[in-house]
Amino acid sequence: MPPFTLSRSQDLATLTTPDLALVFSLDDGGLRELRRAGGPNLLGYGRPVPSIDVRIGDRGWMAGRVFIRYLRHTASEHDGAIELVITIGIGPLMIDDCYHITGTLLTRRLELYNAGEDPVHLRGVRMQVPWACAGALESCRFDAPGNQVRPQVPLLQVYQLSCRPNDP
Repeated sequence: MPPFTLSRSQDLATLTTPDLALVFSLDDGGLRELRRAGGPNLLGYGRPVPSIDVRIGDRGWMAGRVFIRYLRHTASEHDGAIELVITIGIGPLMIDDCYHITGTLLTRRLELYNAGEDPVHLRGVRMQVPWACAGALESCRFDAPGNQVRPQVPLLQVYQLSCRPNDP
């Protein structure tokens, strides 16, 4: 079996390995599905949100105010590991969202480039795995290295603290 396949539909792209499947948006580059081979989707238990957000100067977090645009993606295999790079644009920045996949281990890093002519004061970066849940909310823990509440908190507690009345 080849190390991975990459397919594309109208608004989603899917990277499938023998162990995992990652589905991301061709609108904003955000991760929409994460599945083990033959398993359920571990994401998408709330409204879709971008996987990356940046805080520039005194303008605050950008994802809620500007259109995050998907630009391209590439995938390659080196020494048994798969490297998926999704390039997005947020304001004047181009961001490579890099996923390194070895079996079921998924690591992630970012590379940021200022594509504009003016200097940019980067004040923060958010790397999200939106609405992740592996198992029942009562027992699920998500340690990456923490969540918006604190590390190693049951997801049900995070979910209750972060949901707004209109969210499921």
